Amino acid sequence: MKAVLCRGFSGPDAFEVGEAPDPIPAADEILIEAHAASVTFMDRPRNGSIRRRRGGETAVVIGAGGGVGMAAVDIARHLGGRVIALVDSETHVAALRRRGVAGEVPKPAMNPPLPKNFSVVGVFAGAWEDREPEAARQAKETVMEWIGAAHLRPHVGLVVPIEEIGRAMAAIGDRSATGRVVVKVR
Repeated sequence: MKAVLCRGFSGPDAFEVGEAPDPIPAADEILIEAHAASVTFMDRPRNGSIRRRRGGETAVVIGAGGGVGMAAVDIARHLGGRVIALVDSETHVAALRRRGVAGEVPKPAMNPPLPKNFSVVGVFAGAWEDREPEAARQAKETVMEWIGAAHLRPHVGLVVPIEEIGRAMAAIGDRSATGRVVVKVR
């Protein structure tokens, strides 16, 4: 079968298309034929705890122009929150505006929340998943339900054939990708 092979850690040129043995599922597994795959730094949702937002809450999404960031923006909007979307390029600002979200390239100062009795909460989702595996599982199920019900629509910013895996990885690496990057296998 066709496969993307990583020949090192030197950047997009380290990825090449090659052949790999066909997978053989174990007795309690199934084999799924893929026609396309999402390519991200972390190939799973990493948006921390999902909960009902209280009125007036604001979610600040840093890195809101990428696949995971746009998913976080969509989730916050779906939950009724106000969203401040921070990105690192005008290309990402334009992609967010096309989705009905105002984005900006920030020049942040960290002292404004302090005298105003605001809370700033950061999430390192990998550590959260390790500490709270059941909550993480439930959060992922909730996101999948929302996608199935068309409450969330992942933004696909780039689709490439498998032969152009280097181009896909370069777009992710240089942060020019907006939303999900999809590699077509067939």
